[in-house]
Amino acid sequence: MNREYGVEKPHLTFGYRQLVKVFVLYWVLVFTLRFLLNTLFQSELYFSAVTLFSILFLLFCSFPKLNLYFFKLCLIDQVLLVLGFVFCGYGIIIFDYIFFQTSFIIFIVPILLFLLVLGRDVRKIVVRGYLFLGIMVSLEIIFEFIFFNHYFLGLGEDFLTTYDYLEYRSLFSHNESYADDRAVGGILRVDGLFGYNHTTGAFLAVLAAFFFEYVKYAARYRIFYALYFFLFLLGVFASTSTTAILALALSLFFSVFLDVGVKRLTKGGLFFFVVVFFVAFYFSSLGGFLFDRLNQNLESTSYVSAFIPAFQDFSHFLRYLAGFNSAHSFIAESDLFRIISNFGIIVVFILFYRVSRLYLCVFRSNCYANGVLIYRASGSAVLAGFLVLIHTSATLGWNVGSAVFLFYSLLMVHFYQNRVGNGADV
Repeated sequence: MNREYGVEKPHLTFGYRQLVKVFVLYWVLVFTLRFLLNTLFQSELYFSAVTLFSILFLLFCSFPKLNLYFFKLCLIDQVLLVLGFVFCGYGIIIFDYIFFQTSFIIFIVPILLFLLVLGRDVRKIVVRGYLFLGIMVSLEIIFEFIFFNHYFLGLGEDFLTTYDYLEYRSLFSHNESYADDRAVGGILRVDGLFGYNHTTGAFLAVLAAFFFEYVKYAARYRIFYALYFFLFLLGVFASTSTTAILALALSLFFSVFLDVGVKRLTKGGLFFFVVVFFVAFYFSSLGGFLFDRLNQNLESTSYVSAFIPAFQDFSHFLRYLAGFNSAHSFIAESDLFRIISNFGIIVVFILFYRVSRLYLCVFRSNCYANGVLIYRASGSAVLAGFLVLIHTSATLGWNVGSAVFLFYSLLMVHFYQNRVGNGADV
């Protein structure tokens, strides 16, 4: 406190700690609210400018700490960071913005965000920010699903056409493709605020996995977290994204059965509940539609080949082994094989190994207190985010990726805090 004429006056200075918190809030909100930029300006230019500003500002704020802490990072993080800068440089040399963006968001963003938030309490910003966004995105896509699928839900005849839906969706997206299966007794697949059902479904799956840990262990307001989780769960199902539904289901499964704090009897009861739930879902109208669509897709050779590469000769094998391929359409529907094509299977294996170690580190520890609960929640969110890589248009984009790799950075905070606690340097 300052003193002037014997009267205490509060500090009005805006320090580095406050700057970090403001930037984290900005990071949480700006990429998720991309649709507002599209609505207001009807141009990708503004979002590109915001993205460039975010990258430069992140580098500006964290680079001094990177210079200080680089040699204190463990070897695998050093390797991934150096590879990230190499891949980014390659993307700049070949004038491939997508390659550069993918390299930056996967390899560099987590470590820079980790250095930025290390020693800073950003729990309230992250939890409240994503609560706000999750509620908004969930309510909107649930509204879309109910409003444009009256007949499927048994609420009477559909009075809105596909053209009406495209007019509504044009507020958030310029994508004119859609999947309307109402003519064969199916549904119109709604896309939500992100303009694509897989993107919206993946985002809500990540947030549902995150807040599931608060349902399990929050000391206060657990009933509210349960309501939020249920809302996000409904949003995931409303997206009708099979990938998002499976990613969330697997994330919750591992959250329960790898958790040393959950008793065996509880695990058995939850397993029974999950089996009953999925059997009931299978015989529901929506479940029947999703399973029928999945079976039809798996029977289609062209659909399967869009996810799994066909190694026609040795050169095809080499492009996945060595990486540095900029042909993003080589695998049309799978971000997993896209990053293998971009960076090589060895580098991707190192990345996945690192993520799995961070995940197991937090789930095999007895960290249930509110102060460290965010790390468990981040682990579940990161797992869901990496599982949706099986499909395209999710984790590798800023809408979903900005959340997934922020949670990744929080996992790193937990890892290095434990490392310091065991007598090692950060």
